[in-house]
Amino acid sequence: MNVHPSEYQPLKCMECGDDILSDEYLIRSSMATLILDNEDKLEFVYGHKNCINQYTRDDLPWIEIDQALHQDQLIPWNKTVTNYLQKYQYSKYFYQNKNEFDTGIQQRMFPSNWGKHLLSLVEW
Repeated sequence: MNVHPSEYQPLKCMECGDDILSDEYLIRSSMATLILDNEDKLEFVYGHKNCINQYTRDDLPWIEIDQALHQDQLIPWNKTVTNYLQKYQYSKYFYQNKNEFDTGIQQRMFPSNWGKHLLSLVEW
């Protein structure tokens, strides 16, 4: 954790309410994705794969939570989201949901140099 336990705010699955960042609920079984709502407006959702898979589409991007914990994965994801915002109108809750995700994920993100030492040994 990057925050003191007393300051931790759970990142709750938007469908069932489980904390998708807790080890108990397996980070690997969760994801964030873009969907189109009933009005074809872009929406940002996150949660357990079993809960939100019903909303996902093959033509819209997604990221697994264990990928989003790495800056080198999260930065391209955010660029992809920005590109989709240029193609679609967004729902009134889009930025609220994205902000909750971005704020929550930072509590568990790995350091930016995570794994860099091992790469330098391989190159050596």
